[in-house]
Amino acid sequence: MPDCRERTLVGAPLETVWAVLMDKAEHPHRYIEGVLDARVLERGDGWIRRELELPGAVFLEERVEVDEARRQVRFTLERHPDYRGHVVNHLRPTADPASCELDFEMRWEALGGQPDDQAAVDLLRCAIQRTRAISEEVARMAGA
Repeated sequence: MPDCRERTLVGAPLETVWAVLMDKAEHPHRYIEGVLDARVLERGDGWIRRELELPGAVFLEERVEVDEARRQVRFTLERHPDYRGHVVNHLRPTADPASCELDFEMRWEALGGQPDDQAAVDLLRCAIQRTRAISEEVARMAGA
């Protein structure tokens, strides 16, 4: 059962990283290795439902809930061949306004069989590092 938490300090203002998280919600292929395509299926007040295509013609659906007041984004698996569960991205301010803390928490449960748990955890770690790198590049380009 993948159950992991990763936290990293991001050298970019909280607002910049929040904008990157909003982009990640709609364009996950830019941030998550192995996502071939993504499309928004439905949109509501503070949420979207999206479909992601992975290698091997694997499709999954997620509900993405955005809590701007808490600076939190929750990705809940609605349809996946191997897992059920969620991932939460949470931003926290630091004493330095030019940086913030980014926390990813994964709570997935295998649906029978023997899915590769380490691959799922590695995917999460890669996503947080890529999100950090993109956020820091955006901040550099903006002169922040």
